Amino acid sequence: MSFRENYARAVLTSDLSDCTDIRRNGHSTEPLAAVALGASELGSGLLRVKWSMSRNEPCPEIILALLELWRGLVRKKGLKRGWKDLDSVSDTIAHRSFWYFMHDKCLTCTGLGALAIDKNTPVLSGHVCHDCGGTGKLRYDFDESIAGRVINCVAWLRTEESTAAAQAENKLGEE
Repeated sequence: MSFRENYARAVLTSDLSDCTDIRRNGHSTEPLAAVALGASELGSGLLRVKWSMSRNEPCPEIILALLELWRGLVRKKGLKRGWKDLDSVSDTIAHRSFWYFMHDKCLTCTGLGALAIDKNTPVLSGHVCHDCGGTGKLRYDFDESIAGRVINCVAWLRTEESTAAAQAENKLGEE
């Protein structure tokens, strides 16, 4: 089980006892502590929301707070880079990049990159998904005037989330 899966399980557990054998007991608060101690506010929030969404719908207040933080960071980035259309596009870029980061799996193949033999079986055919071209990710479908900036911001979000997970894993390994 990956760190992200352990973290999602810890976020959603109702048993807060600190068990050392996560495989036997199915829960641990250690991943929560590691993320809290080692990650940025954005990174820890992205990790929590993205990985808990796959198991349960997270609290909308957390998503809104995270989006508000992200909007501010995108605006700062736009100011630093001298975007001439900053006032008219920064919110759009923030919203679209955040949405894409949270929902990036191809809807046709559910992120597997290949089509099922038929809709009633989980067995995959040898045919590559025609919508994503086998990547398992949604295709970028953004206005040309902002597409490059949205893609750049999606990469930034992925880096923040991956960094938060890596820092937390390192914290757990230090003990």
